[in-house]
Amino acid sequence: MAGYLRAVSSLCRASGSTRTWAPAALNVPSWPEQPRRHYAEKRIKVEKPVVEMDGDEMTRIIWQFIKEKLILPHVDVQLKYFDLGLPGHH
Repeated sequence: MAGYLRAVSSLCRASGSTRTWAPAALNVPSWPEQPRRHYAEKRIKVEKPVVEMDGDEMTRIIWQFIKEKLILPHVDVQLKYFDLGLPGHH
């Protein structure tokens, strides 16, 4: 790589170019700026508690993911938990 850069530098000097050489791969095209979304800076406050009910194993796993990733980071809510699964049911 160093040899390549020396060769290119010497070619630029030999051609009498006073312009600084920059490889075309480093020229980044200017893309239009993406519109910014203005999300709420504070968590949404829920006044009354929300009932959370679990049933089977798959529902429990999916609900846990949704709750942790999508709801609780953005909503300040008190959850009342009830498990409707059958104990000892296999």
